[in-house]
Amino acid sequence: MAKSMEDRKKYVGAIYAGVVDSHPELKKEYKPDLSGWCDKYDNNKDAYDKLVKRKAELTKYIDQAGSVIGNYNSEIDSLKDEQDKVWKQNAEMTKKYQTQLAAFQKDGDKADTSKVVDAFKGFADSTKEMMELDNAHLSRKQKLHSQAVTDIKKCSDGYEKESKDIKTAIDKLEADTDHLEAQIRSGVLTLQKMAVKKKNDSLETDLEKVLAGFP
Repeated sequence: MAKSMEDRKKYVGAIYAGVVDSHPELKKEYKPDLSGWCDKYDNNKDAYDKLVKRKAELTKYIDQAGSVIGNYNSEIDSLKDEQDKVWKQNAEMTKKYQTQLAAFQKDGDKADTSKVVDAFKGFADSTKEMMELDNAHLSRKQKLHSQAVTDIKKCSDGYEKESKDIKTAIDKLEADTDHLEAQIRSGVLTLQKMAVKKKNDSLETDLEKVLAGFP
């Protein structure tokens, strides 16, 4: 199982560079040159730090979802206020015609039928207008419902996709860095064997610093 990148606290490339500065013979008499592997190890650490930052920034999707609901609630409240206002205005108008019709009903056969017709037409028109406006508000509300669902789903999908991408990248980094560690450890052992043969005790000891950089 790959080691966690979070546990890799030290920059091995920087450590090895310090060893090379103290032992310039590494550039001439010793093979393999570990610089490339060590630098790649450090680059992987930097890449991991960027991924961690991206992971922290995933909260942007939660913020976006909050904004969606906030805007939705605001528009719904505004729509309800408008709907209540229009309903009240039309209710007053229909009540006016209902009152007229009730009076004509009491008049019985003495009622002015032409006025009854006008009152009925007014009642029918105002009722029709009230219902049409109510349907228009309902249609707009349904549209807001649908848009809210779509936008929240977009936030959810965005978080899921990016979080999976980040995890995949971290898993790949961990596997690659494990492989680099194995290469570096093997290389250090080879260099130490050469140092022993050359009786270069200080180099053998200093190379241990590289191994100490691993968790």
